[in-house]
Amino acid sequence: MCCPDAYGLLDERESRHLPETAKSELAKAISRLADNDESGAITAACGAVDTTTTALYEKHRLGDRGASFQTKVNTVINRLGVIEKLEKELTDLGVKPDDAHKIAEEMRETTKHAAEALQVIRRTIGDVHGTKPAYSRIAYDSIKWASAICHCSKASKGTPEDSQCLIPSHSTGKMRPLRTQTFIHSSRLSTV
Repeated sequence: MCCPDAYGLLDERESRHLPETAKSELAKAISRLADNDESGAITAACGAVDTTTTALYEKHRLGDRGASFQTKVNTVINRLGVIEKLEKELTDLGVKPDDAHKIAEEMRETTKHAAEALQVIRRTIGDVHGTKPAYSRIAYDSIKWASAICHCSKASKGTPEDSQCLIPSHSTGKMRPLRTQTFIHSSRLSTV
């Protein structure tokens, strides 16, 4: 069943798994694909990822919002500990730790490759610089990859510990929570 009033052709069964930042752009992508505007569908799908990662960059102060598409996706996934949370969820479900780790690492690589593919597809086929020919298959796949990436970023919401940003530990190399302190320096409020 679709939710035509709010999000066009975006299926509400899928919509409930997506962050609000992605829903309208993904609905636009599906609508453009249905209208045979494949390059417009690709651009809108990538726009959903851009909007979502930019919002998370702002919320968690992850750095330069002007970073490349793939860099923003990887930074969000890594610094918000999305893959580590997935691994923990899997072990909590009873999956053997080695298998949970393998699944989590494959998800990290899959997400990284999907982001890289979307970056190249948008640059070469998207309609940002005018309409270009594209195949409906690649447009459809782009929408699904964008949806999956946006869904991964939704894992950063929820419990208080989910709002922590992770950084690599200097001593172990493993991801650890970033602790922030606020201080006043030269009449300027800063967070480190």
